[in-house]
Amino acid sequence: MDKTSQISKTGSLISGGIAGCIARTCTSPLEVIKTLKQTTDSSSKSFSQCFRNIYQTEGIRGYFRGNGTYLIRTLPYSAIQFLTFEQTNNYLTNNNYFNKNARYLLSGASAGFTSLTFTYPLEVIRTRLTIQSRLNPEYTGITNACTKIVKTEGIKGLFKGYTMSCMGFIPYLTINFYTFNYLKDYTNPTGNTLINLVNGSAAGTAAISIMYPSDLIRRKLQVNKEHNIGIFKTVKNIYKINGIRGFYSGYFTGIAKVTPQSGITFMVYELCKKYIIENKVI
Repeated sequence: MDKTSQISKTGSLISGGIAGCIARTCTSPLEVIKTLKQTTDSSSKSFSQCFRNIYQTEGIRGYFRGNGTYLIRTLPYSAIQFLTFEQTNNYLTNNNYFNKNARYLLSGASAGFTSLTFTYPLEVIRTRLTIQSRLNPEYTGITNACTKIVKTEGIKGLFKGYTMSCMGFIPYLTINFYTFNYLKDYTNPTGNTLINLVNGSAAGTAAISIMYPSDLIRRKLQVNKEHNIGIFKTVKNIYKINGIRGFYSGYFTGIAKVTPQSGITFMVYELCKKYIIENKVI
């Protein structure tokens, strides 16, 4: 890798933050529906039924429920994610450690662990705000939710499902970053924007298809307020009620959301990165 093609730390943070926020906002309606299908009795309803129900009960705003909280978490999450990937990959490349594929895998894993650990409490709060009733909300906002969770569940409540998230997010981002960069090297050496969108979408589809069950289990753990429930009990409950199919509840909604989100994220990031490097903005 030519050092002239490497982006600065500040550039990575800004590009990653912008990319993440744009992608999240564009796909917010799909995220709301996916979360509802994973964590409530809406799992038996079709995508179109959920879409109509949200509009009938909450209007257009319902499709962006919790998006403000999502962006507060997404901005640092995406920024840290891309910064960590770029810096790890640059370090390994500049010091000739490992081959290219191994560098992508290690950099993706590093990005997943770092970004998840720093922003996980915001993810728990966002999930709680997303699934609560609009007519009788338990939490009035981010600060209120954080205070109530800590008061009733302790600090551990903000990290409920963290272990499962590590088992899911780290492999997910490893697959995601590896697939995108692998495809970019072999299909898009000139940095075509449309191809970046396609490659990013393919990377997201591959990652979510492999890791979806762990994402569903993580959501269940995050919204469950029982102190004694854990991963194995959650898995047992899902299987007991819905069988193997239960681990893929909302899968197609997830694909419909993750595929464009991943594509938009990588496309916007590469656009910002290219602009910053070529114009030496930062």
